[in-house]
Amino acid sequence: MFRAFVFVAMCLGVLLPTFGQGNEPPQFGMDLSSISGQVVVQSVQPGRPIAEKLLGGDILVSYFELTADGKGKSIGLTSLDQIDSIKQVLLRNGRVQLTIHRPSNNGSLSIIYTELMVDLVAQDLTQTVTVMRTERTTTNYIVAVPYTESRTQTYTVGAEPEPDGIVKTAVYYATNRRLQGGQYSGERISDSSAVNYGICFVTIPPDHRMGQLEGPKWSRLELRPNPEKHVVLQSVNQVGERGVFDSIRQQFAEHPDNKRRMLVFVHGYNVTFADAARRSAQIHYDLNFPGLSSFFSWPSNGNVQSYVSDATDIEWSTFHLEQFLMKLNQSGDVDEIFIIAHSMGNRGTTAALKQMAVNDQGRKIKEVVLAAPDVDSSLFDRDFAKVLCDYYPRLTVYASANDKALWGSNFRNQTPRVGEIRNSVPTILSRANLDIIDASNVETSFLSHSYYADGNSVISDIFQLIRNQNAPGARTNLLTQRSGANGIFWAFRRQ
Repeated sequence: MFRAFVFVAMCLGVLLPTFGQGNEPPQFGMDLSSISGQVVVQSVQPGRPIAEKLLGGDILVSYFELTADGKGKSIGLTSLDQIDSIKQVLLRNGRVQLTIHRPSNNGSLSIIYTELMVDLVAQDLTQTVTVMRTERTTTNYIVAVPYTESRTQTYTVGAEPEPDGIVKTAVYYATNRRLQGGQYSGERISDSSAVNYGICFVTIPPDHRMGQLEGPKWSRLELRPNPEKHVVLQSVNQVGERGVFDSIRQQFAEHPDNKRRMLVFVHGYNVTFADAARRSAQIHYDLNFPGLSSFFSWPSNGNVQSYVSDATDIEWSTFHLEQFLMKLNQSGDVDEIFIIAHSMGNRGTTAALKQMAVNDQGRKIKEVVLAAPDVDSSLFDRDFAKVLCDYYPRLTVYASANDKALWGSNFRNQTPRVGEIRNSVPTILSRANLDIIDASNVETSFLSHSYYADGNSVISDIFQLIRNQNAPGARTNLLTQRSGANGIFWAFRRQ
């Protein structure tokens, strides 16, 4: 529940000399509200000095009270009460440097915020039009937008057609990334036990190819995302845990005849929050998933140089991922959960699922897809496989002999990975409730590491796996059964 406090501007006849005469101190001449822990400008009265500095929609991020010696104190703006503190500084003829985030679409569907710094002085409390202003523009970025809708706002979650054949897809998210400068960064959240929740809206282009995550290419002189050609992150709406689960309840309530299914995607190494959102929406769309989709985004730095850092961050994130999955499992509004984890994300996923199995907290999880797992195969066989296979209905591992990213991981860690096929056989033991799929014959991307989402046949196989929950032999005629040193497995036929 959000409480909106509104500052009503004093009449325009109130002037600076009336201070201290028993009247209410002059206001800024703008209406504000406190939404999701942030102060947002709703509107600004024309003709007031502040109208030259602030616009409706601006988010007040922080202010710094400047003193004569250039020192002062910085206070985050999380409540309207702190606006009173700013006014008191200005009434003393002090000077305040205010940081704001200003929204702009810049001609695209993505909501872009620009960070600005403005100076506030005592004259900003009057109707005098003389303005002293300093601005500093920094980098544009896609922002985690504060939740500005009412709690009864209806989201259409899933695939919704847009004009010109563009499809808007919504996916829920949970992340333990730190919010910096209005975007989810590659750093850990400052509160080690906290997780941010929200909803992302992503557009799918009319000529989208199954398995592809279309984006701008320098070779085509494409400098910015185009929703008519690319998978574009349209907006990020941080609504909080309650807001997400309220929305989930509402969405399922509108379709009472369907099973209440939730798909959870956990990304891998070298992935930004934006790319995780785009990939999650692409998977949801390509699978035509019969339910709602979500993703957990851990603080990967989103660059190839940060392998070691990412490895420690996914380990640190296991607790948060487990808590997210447990909340879904405990929700009375979710009947079945399906999980797709990729690459290094499998380390956190397998650890979280093991703990949930030990605590008997994962009964709603029906299918677990471990795609190209960057997990020590000996460790998996020894510490995870038996617990997971005894508890969950089925685990499906997609592995490949052509996964160059896992070659690098093998070289760095000096141990085979679960996602590798070596000497034509898997690196892990075959078990009941564990299906190992050799995807070496699937046409893949350059690194051959995202074949779970880039290969049409793999997407088709996952489609049948999730929709019908059938064993490999009953899913598709693209698979053939094989045997090797570690037991029975399945392989895609050569295309």
